[in-house]
Amino acid sequence: MSEDNAVNRRRLLRRAGTVAAGLGAAGVASAVAASPAAAADGQAIVQGSDNAGTTLTTVTSSNAGGTLKLVNSNAAGTPLVLADKVWPANPADGALGFEDGYLLYGWGGGNTALVADSSWANYTAFLSAPRRVLDTRNALDRFWAQYVSPGQFQSDGKIKAGGIINVPLISVADEPISLGANGLQGNLTVTQPSAGGWVTIYPYGSPKPNSSNVNFVANQTIANAVVSGVKAGVITTDEGDFPVDFVSIYAAKATHVIFDVAAVIAPSFYALNSEVLPAQAVQGARGATSGRQALGTGVKRSIKR
Repeated sequence: MSEDNAVNRRRLLRRAGTVAAGLGAAGVASAVAASPAAAADGQAIVQGSDNAGTTLTTVTSSNAGGTLKLVNSNAAGTPLVLADKVWPANPADGALGFEDGYLLYGWGGGNTALVADSSWANYTAFLSAPRRVLDTRNALDRFWAQYVSPGQFQSDGKIKAGGIINVPLISVADEPISLGANGLQGNLTVTQPSAGGWVTIYPYGSPKPNSSNVNFVANQTIANAVVSGVKAGVITTDEGDFPVDFVSIYAAKATHVIFDVAAVIAPSFYALNSEVLPAQAVQGARGATSGRQALGTGVKRSIKR
């Protein structure tokens, strides 16, 4: 084959490919331009657009049970029944509804299943900076714990041997940290203990556990990271009750204790005081408290709300 014939043949092949591509593109364009599907005569149904219906159909019934059921054409399909606002004692098979914030599914015959969701899960919210809530070396910095735990401190401010103090999660700057949280992460420090012993942190209102978070010898300063549950309590003031989360601390021997909170473990942002959170986490949070209350007659200390 001459070189000219070979070149001409390549040109023909190239041209044929171009024509075929053009025909393919025309076929695609033809498919795109085809009329859209329609359920019935009238305006075409356009995917992703709202239904421009002009009338509203309402079905009412005096029947106490659900009266609207969504069922597959296949008899073996699972029906979906829209239940009444109040979850019935004997839900129909396929009933779906809410009660106490939980999504429920009915199996018929009075059987109910809780649909799994993430509402039970907690998350850890780190504060913008660790907040000191207790330093027994300073009268002002042990103020709240001493107010709610009378008789548990020595005259020098140390927790007495065998003493249990309840510590509200209010910083030494009078910032409430949380209300309705489940736990916290923090740092517990012991300093100037009178003898060897241990301290334990645990949820307020719970029995004292037979465990320790920090073990120490006399006159030692030692710290440990801690994770503890918390529980809501109330500080009673002359102007009313002030709810806030608490922990309890037990000291086997007399000692000074310093406690800092770094993070709160909570089921919701609504348990947290937005003023102690990082700026990017404030959206969705609310202050755990609001307003101000004076504490005790003649006492000028107050909780920032």
